[in-house]
Order: sequence, then C-alpha cells, then structure tokens
Amino acid sequence: MVIGTDKDMEYFISRIPYAFSGINLAIGGVTLNEAVAVFGVILGIATFVVNWVYKHRDYALKQQDFLLKQQQTNTETKGEPHHDSA
Repeated sequence: MVIGTDKDMEYFISRIPYAFSGINLAIGGVTLNEAVAVFGVILGIATFVVNWVYKHRDYALKQQDFLLKQQQTNTETKGEPHHDSA
C-alpha cells in the first residue's frame, strides 16, 4: 500500500492502534510499568504523525494563499498605469 492521499493516510493511522494492541496481546505478561512505557511511545509516535500531517496541510494552504496573492498582485500591476497628479 502506497500512502499518497489523505484517505490512505487516515486508513493507515487508524489501523496502528489495532496492530499495537495485537502485539501487546501476543506478548502477554506485561507489567503495568511496561504497558505505560509502550503507551507513552505509541502516544509520542501518534503525536508526531498528527503534527506532521497538520503542518503539511498548513504549509500547503499558506503556499496556495501566497500564490493567489502573488497572482492578484501581478494582475493589478498589468492594469492601467498609475499617474500621480502633482
């Protein structure tokens, strides 16, 4: 599976907890301290992924806004020349 679209990314991310639950179940005999440590690692990875996704979306929106403003500025400067009446 190649992750390319938001839908693919959401599908992939939503399956991660199930995979880790299965691994945890397979290991068995995990103490509370170990379970908390694993949960902390999973939470850290999930936080990184969510931040990366939203920073990527924020960057794309800012880039789109910049290009739109640049296009509007170019359109305005190609219009009639501005004459100062002194």
